[in-house]
Amino acid sequence: MEDTTFVETAPIPVWVQRAEEILEVNGAAVDFFGAQTRDELVGDSALDFVPETNRERVLERNREVMDSDESFDTVEGRLVTRDDEIRYGRFAAAPVQYADETAILVIAQDVTETRRIERILRRQNEQLEAFAGTVSHDLRNPLNVAEGNLELARAERDCDRLERVASSLDRMAGIIDELLMLATEGRAVEEAEPIELVDFARLCWGGVETGDATVTVADDVTFDADRVRMRHVFENLFRNAIEHGSISPRSQTHGDCVEHGSTGNRTARQSGDAIEHGSTTPRSQTHGDRVEHAPTSTRPAEDGGESPSTRSTVAVTVGTFDEGLYVADDGPGVPAEAREEVFESGYSTGETGAGLGLHIVRQMVEAHGWRIDVTDSDGGGARFEITGVTHRERES
Repeated sequence: MEDTTFVETAPIPVWVQRAEEILEVNGAAVDFFGAQTRDELVGDSALDFVPETNRERVLERNREVMDSDESFDTVEGRLVTRDDEIRYGRFAAAPVQYADETAILVIAQDVTETRRIERILRRQNEQLEAFAGTVSHDLRNPLNVAEGNLELARAERDCDRLERVASSLDRMAGIIDELLMLATEGRAVEEAEPIELVDFARLCWGGVETGDATVTVADDVTFDADRVRMRHVFENLFRNAIEHGSISPRSQTHGDCVEHGSTGNRTARQSGDAIEHGSTTPRSQTHGDRVEHAPTSTRPAEDGGESPSTRSTVAVTVGTFDEGLYVADDGPGVPAEAREEVFESGYSTGETGAGLGLHIVRQMVEAHGWRIDVTDSDGGGARFEITGVTHRERES
């Protein structure tokens, strides 16, 4: 390697060495090793920068590279700089001729900052899990006491006010479930399994209080995903469509909000403030890929609920497009100016709800390496598009 132009001009750390001795370095490598000038490194042993416990293994690997005719696979490792800092890098090495002798050309990528961020995120995730677990435990105990006393009170004298208390306690329990889910299931998906869209959509629909809404699965396909997290995605999107598209005219607290509730399968209660969910409503009939549910009763309008005469059917459609999957409805939709905000934690224009439903959806989607956006549906409502999902025709 008589021409050292590449070594000198490369924007990343590059150097030439024998099994131990450093022969040539570029400016990026000088910085990488924590030196001030090239002369501080040339002639020194490269093993001086390797942690002592790894030196024998690195020396053996260097000799293997010099004896081979091919480049060595990229490996990750660490080194100790001149000022005793730890640097992490990805190293690729190949045998070259330098000054008529066999040497090693090393190309490095500095990943120190990446590793630092990974450590911080890992520590934060651990702290978040511990915090969520503590909060869950500390909140569930008094919540259980409140629920127990509520049941005793209802046994003596039931009334609409106690029903509202029960609904609020259910909502509190749902928020605890949501916090735990965000803490424990927002990480990257490591294992995926085949999911058949038609069957899976029916399963998720059965876990939501659907009222008189209907769902149609437009495409019979299979895709690979984490089943637990995708169930949270579909159930929350279904709830969002039903809770904000099933009332016409809409109640005073809804406006154009995207409100959502617990992902837990808790006993459904309806109140004037929010429609709780979680129980499986028996199907009245099933037609092909169309799943219909019997209407859900509501409390009288004079008690803050919605009169049955003000309810209308919401049509939800699940299907595919070239870039992935979608869930659409024919409800009021999401205003253009709110389409990014709806996915933020705590976003809600209603008086109830923690604003976590669509935030959970985005966390679960992004854990797969995908993306979710909301736009207008063909029916004038909302269409949530999950891009990056590879789907295929379902095998018979």
